[in-house]
Amino acid sequence: MGNFEGAVGASDSCPAELAEKHLCFAVREKFLPLLHDAGFSAVGIENNHSVDLGPTGKQRTAEALNKAGVGALSFAGSPYFCRKKGITVSIVAVDLISAKVPLVELRQKFRLASNFSDLVVAYVHWGSELKDWVSDEQELMASWLVENGADLIVGHHPHVIERASCVSGKPVFYSLGNDLFDQKYPATKEGALADCVIKNGEMRCGALRSKTGESSFFPLASELDKDLTDNLSSCTVRLHGTLAIDGFSMRPVMDDELATSANIAIEALKDGRRVWRTPAKKLLSLEKMQVKGGRDLLLTLEEHYSPLDKEHSPRPYVYDVGASMLAAKWRGSALAWPLIDAVVVKKQAGMLCALHRGDSFLIPEPETKSVRTAIYQWNGFGFSGVQDRAATESCRSYYKKEAESFGLRFVD
Repeated sequence: MGNFEGAVGASDSCPAELAEKHLCFAVREKFLPLLHDAGFSAVGIENNHSVDLGPTGKQRTAEALNKAGVGALSFAGSPYFCRKKGITVSIVAVDLISAKVPLVELRQKFRLASNFSDLVVAYVHWGSELKDWVSDEQELMASWLVENGADLIVGHHPHVIERASCVSGKPVFYSLGNDLFDQKYPATKEGALADCVIKNGEMRCGALRSKTGESSFFPLASELDKDLTDNLSSCTVRLHGTLAIDGFSMRPVMDDELATSANIAIEALKDGRRVWRTPAKKLLSLEKMQVKGGRDLLLTLEEHYSPLDKEHSPRPYVYDVGASMLAAKWRGSALAWPLIDAVVVKKQAGMLCALHRGDSFLIPEPETKSVRTAIYQWNGFGFSGVQDRAATESCRSYYKKEAESFGLRFVD
């Protein structure tokens, strides 16, 4: 895969302010099949030029790429899933340049990706243009991404190569430079291809150099570049497997080569054979929830419409995993208040940490800038509110950074 730095459409559709600065990258649709012919399975469309032809232009770009046989990786559709030789890989595409990314939603996507795949790839637009050194912000964000489930990070935007690194045991390609781009500086004619191989349940990464000659549009790959990736020599990633409950392994259904979580079904395998499959749904996250007695249930967040608040919003569901189907034990509303996110408290059986909007179902105010956290306990047929000061403070701390970065204030 690669980063598609532009939007599909006619150049006369570029806004005047961008056209005057020659910063509108309009790509003719007739050229897109060349990407497929060159071997690309998918390209990322999360970058600072994906909306050069407007927000609707980004959607047209995705549709045109898909028509040409190339998957279009967006933040809204992340995580994406692909499967080769029984190994499920997920990809989360995110642009950290153009606008603030809702970190709660990003962490939600990584939670789903981690539990639903053997390997998680973060495909990130970040850094500073034409700087061949890694910024403090990139290093901090790389640590955050790894902490939240990324097994491999591949970065772009600087247009020059930045040295790879091993962050907490995970390979990070901060910037691969340019494979093909029409910038004038010599360093922007050079690129790197992250070359990661999975074998015997482990992934190891290296890099190939590429270079585009003067007056040429054909990047040529050279030998493995050990100087660029010498930090990765001992950076071996073990595949972690997908979520399993009572001997049933759960994974996304792959009806296409590249599936998106925007509309995906779950299938369960027992001894390597599929035993059941759910209808497709908008799945936001899933994780194992251990309840009293040591029993494991499946907690999901799904986007559904509800007449209670007349919104399409996250709804928590609890399922019992059986031999013949996924049986719903609780089809949730949004608990006590409109819900943003909820995670299982790992140290306490059946306990949830929930982030709510600050409004209520009686007086909905979807644009409110206030949020609140709450703790809930599974009672066998639903969730009850819990007054636990330590757990409440821990829950608020979990969401504090993400909420405050968007100017949200906590209310009691």
